[in-house]
Amino acid sequence: KRLHSVVEEIASVNNPVDTTAMGNEETFARALSIVLDDEGVDAAIAIFVPPIYTDPNLVAAQISEVSADRQKTVLGCLMGTKGVAAGIRTLQQHKIPAFPFPESAVRALHAMIRYRRWLEREPGKIVTFQVDREAVARIFERTRDEGRDYLTDYDAITVFRAYGIPFVPSILCRSEEEVVAAARKLGFPVVVKLSAPALIHKSDIGGVIVGISDEAQLRGALRDLLDRTMRHKISGAAFIVQRMVPAGRETILGVNNVPNFGPLIMFGLGGTHVEIFKDVAFGIAPLSDADARELIRSIRSYPVLSGVRGEAGVCEEALVEALLRLSQLAADFPEIAEIDINPFLAFPQREASMAVDGRIRLSS
Repeated sequence: KRLHSVVEEIASVNNPVDTTAMGNEETFARALSIVLDDEGVDAAIAIFVPPIYTDPNLVAAQISEVSADRQKTVLGCLMGTKGVAAGIRTLQQHKIPAFPFPESAVRALHAMIRYRRWLEREPGKIVTFQVDREAVARIFERTRDEGRDYLTDYDAITVFRAYGIPFVPSILCRSEEEVVAAARKLGFPVVVKLSAPALIHKSDIGGVIVGISDEAQLRGALRDLLDRTMRHKISGAAFIVQRMVPAGRETILGVNNVPNFGPLIMFGLGGTHVEIFKDVAFGIAPLSDADARELIRSIRSYPVLSGVRGEAGVCEEALVEALLRLSQLAADFPEIAEIDINPFLAFPQREASMAVDGRIRLSS
């Protein structure tokens, strides 16, 4: 009712309030004052597109005056060219953020809200796990001595296990008979992966064969893999036999060590989804348990993990602990340049959640 009393009959008094081109600087000021008086309003963006007969600088002065005695956030947006520069200076002189477009003002307000929520959240605690740091240091030293930046696949698996990051049961094999024995030990069905020091992206050459259900199929798969090593001239090839696990929710956990800043911990939807949707979030190591939980819940596809349409959600605590352990690994070894654990399969059962592939690169 108060807004109807100050604006034209055709004006909108809903959100956003529109004073129309008929309103002058006084109309704009009275409408803004009424909006800010509303207890349900915490902040306002004052957007003005100057008509021919209204001076933007006068509107800016009114915005500044109305905002001066109120403990509410006001952002200004003066659009156009004629006379706008003076109005922007007036807003800035009164410490009111000024923007040329509404989208910029909304992004700034959103950032302020996120920062306020960050200040008010529980800080959480940084957990230190019992790990085998010496074993990891030896692997890194050997990798350096061999003139490589990337760890071999099995060395990466060993590092993850040393820090308690759950990994699918895996056995390194050098011969066909070792592969057969490993498959019998793990139980069919199994996955066989080609592994070599110079082979970074094994899937690019078809170096991963899944769903092998018996020994005859296994020996055929080995022949295919050996043929690919010769075709692509890969030396020092070995095989990793892994237990075939059921399909879970694919996530990605990672580390990116930024020069002059430090390690960032990444979490997102994994598998092929990470390339398509790029739905990932980053946190600064070392993570607290609250940081890890916020990282997980901040991705757009979090409902896929929490459960939709009657599906059970994944065990979030398994993901939190895996992120905390990865964060500790990154903090303990600043020479780590990059880690990708993709996918880390998440299930409703904590003990079922585990990584099935990963790589580690050391800084040059």
